[in-house]
Amino acid sequence: MTNGNSYVWDFSTNKTYNCGITTAGAGTYRFMWNITDKTMSVIYPNFIIYRSGDKAEDPRATGDDVESYAGGTISQAIEFRMKVRELDKWYTLCLPFTVSAVKVWETDRYYDLVPFYRTGGKYYTGDYIIRTPEQTTDFPIADFDNWNDPTNPTGYLPSANTPYIIQWHDGYFQDKYVSFFGAADQTILSFSAGSAPSSDNVVNVHGNNSMQIGSVAGAYLLENDYGSSGAWLRAEDVSEARTILPFECYILVNSPTRARYRAIRPGMATTDTPTGLETIISDDQQANKIVINGQIYIIRDNKIYTIYGMEVQQCNESYISS
Repeated sequence: MTNGNSYVWDFSTNKTYNCGITTAGAGTYRFMWNITDKTMSVIYPNFIIYRSGDKAEDPRATGDDVESYAGGTISQAIEFRMKVRELDKWYTLCLPFTVSAVKVWETDRYYDLVPFYRTGGKYYTGDYIIRTPEQTTDFPIADFDNWNDPTNPTGYLPSANTPYIIQWHDGYFQDKYVSFFGAADQTILSFSAGSAPSSDNVVNVHGNNSMQIGSVAGAYLLENDYGSSGAWLRAEDVSEARTILPFECYILVNSPTRARYRAIRPGMATTDTPTGLETIISDDQQANKIVINGQIYIIRDNKIYTIYGMEVQQCNESYISS
């Protein structure tokens, strides 16, 4: 127990409190000693969770903080910290608790953050962009562009077990840790894989709302689309089981849809024969696979496409091999 504790007078109770810190037991706890009543109350620390891989780089992290957790009820208030490693990048987020505040740590204190939001036909700037899909089950691929912005600056806080995409644009946030706060007595479940839809050309959007690393066969992961298709988001499948990190979102489709689309983007047309820049060229009997400089391409209708459906404008025939 430390010495040099400070005294605080509480005018509401007309009592003096001696405030200090103790490191007895697991973790560090603040306490308040009521000199008048000779009773002590303990203020428990937050249960601090880091996004996978972020704890090691935070100088504020302690040995009590975690990146994984087997599951169960957390009696302390929760603080989830994630490092903004890239600006203008979509991160996915699905938390197992309802968020009461979003803040950033600067020097010696937290500052509140608010999102961009859209209301009355106008778009208002904020500290970050957060969107949620118009629907999470049987979400038509043709409507994949319909991810909704908040409609007001106070009703933006993420709800429990709800998939979101989130990004930061302002250079101030580069390498900053953003914290999402939740109340105490939250229950975190163990990992359970989501289900695929039964219908064609629709997706189910899921989130790993556990603190365990999961594996889901046939999952598409959401990410930025840096290609030339003009789309702002892409869900990509690599035809194998995907590792799903805690609080990360993913998409599932049924087998016929997965056989036709290696990636899903806003604005895609769901036709029987994928063509052009918006859709994916399936490696099937109707298409010829070639290799150019070690990369796989598809020939269809006398044109060459990448496996993501983008037409190759120029090609040196000397580099083509079957």
